[in-house]
Amino acid sequence: MAATVDNMTVRSERTVPAGIARRELWSEWLDRHSREIFIAPAVVMILIFAIFPTIASLIIAVSRIKMTGDGYTARFVGWQNFYKQFVGNEQVHFLGRFNEMSWLGWVVSLAVIAAVLWW
Repeated sequence: MAATVDNMTVRSERTVPAGIARRELWSEWLDRHSREIFIAPAVVMILIFAIFPTIASLIIAVSRIKMTGDGYTARFVGWQNFYKQFVGNEQVHFLGRFNEMSWLGWVVSLAVIAAVLWW
């Protein structure tokens, strides 16, 4: 960087004054930026283990993912996944369909509840 002062060109170059070592300048820079340097690993860990998985989970929650031979396809379905989770979709599940309980089911359920409360 050059500046003109009274017809004289003065160059301002960053030079190290006599008696000051180069590593002292490095230590000054390190002192000035120590807050950012010490907080950076914590920020990176929070991003990796909290923020990114949360965003990925939200994307997966509102998508229909189908595995194919080439990988997978994802299609946005919105709240349909949650509706099917809480209301059902008329398919036979692992435990079967849930119908109304018979009188025997009510008797067994009430007996178990009474035993737990008595215990």
